[in-house]
Amino acid sequence: MRRLLYLCFFALNSCLFYGGEDDILTEPPSIYEPISVSRAVLHAQIEMTDHQTSINTGKIYIKDDFLFVIEKDMGIHVYDNSNRNTPVPKFFIAIGGITDISIKGNLIYAHHYTDLVVIRPDFTVGNLQIVHISPDVFPQLKTPNGWSADHFEIPEDHIIIDYRIL
Repeated sequence: MRRLLYLCFFALNSCLFYGGEDDILTEPPSIYEPISVSRAVLHAQIEMTDHQTSINTGKIYIKDDFLFVIEKDMGIHVYDNSNRNTPVPKFFIAIGGITDISIKGNLIYAHHYTDLVVIRPDFTVGNLQIVHISPDVFPQLKTPNGWSADHFEIPEDHIIIDYRIL
């Protein structure tokens, strides 16, 4: 019984003396500053150009006679894959912040920073049409040490494209 009283005393004592402003945990200031660009500027940069050299490739997608290779954060390399032994470079679709695509019919669905962009490429003449943009489908880019973009004040129509060290 005496042990139970001591246990209750110490448990209640620790609850009574806990707290105070010095005990509030706060996050340290970030050593990173976001680099943001307006959504309109980023969308205006989506275009089809001549083929470019591959540097940092990612996922591969095959559709009909075309081979699509993602260049991480830059765009999509398009190859004529009608001869599977020797794909021929054709175009580059510049889409900043791209990490993944999906293709249905003649539409390409692309992850473009925080937005989902739907484009209709025309490989016969080498241009594309932006069919639809769904904003804020994906979260803003986190800092390299994992902080959420919620810790920073950025304009509502801006998208974080990178971070720099302060």
